[in-house]
Amino acid sequence: MNYSSILLVALLFLTGTTTALAKDPSAPQEYRDNGALYAVAVTTEDGTRQILVDTTGDGNFTPYTGSEPVPPPEWTSTR
Repeated sequence: MNYSSILLVALLFLTGTTTALAKDPSAPQEYRDNGALYAVAVTTEDGTRQILVDTTGDGNFTPYTGSEPVPPPEWTSTR
């Protein structure tokens, strides 16, 4: 990880919403708000992007069909 990547991660963390940075485009991408994981996105081998969102904060993820970036659900702001 280079210096600019570290700065980007720190900036995203300080703003409350972070996403995992990965060199491998097929690696899962995490969406977090204030440290709470609320969505996971993966790219399949055929290039299809799949996004799962925890809409209630109970740990059960359901398919997301909206546009990216995935907005944080309301439950993340009440934690």
